[in-house]
Amino acid sequence: MLNYTKSEEDFAEKIVKGIAEAGVNLIVAGGTVSEIMMHFFERYKIMVVKITSKFELKRLCKVLGAVAIARLGSPL
Repeated sequence: MLNYTKSEEDFAEKIVKGIAEAGVNLIVAGGTVSEIMMHFFERYKIMVVKITSKFELKRLCKVLGAVAIARLGSPL
């Protein structure tokens, strides 16, 4: 069980580290964010805002000129 948790933590850190290396310092999530991911977002000083409405998320992207990414990982 401990090995499973360690591999899950390693995977989460790898994802968040890639996002941080891309220069991202704010994530607007359209759903829930796990506690493990929140831990690593805090470690890498990335702010996370949760918006549950997909319409509000689209409006925010339009106002900011941002692009919504539907996959987990660093932006390309």
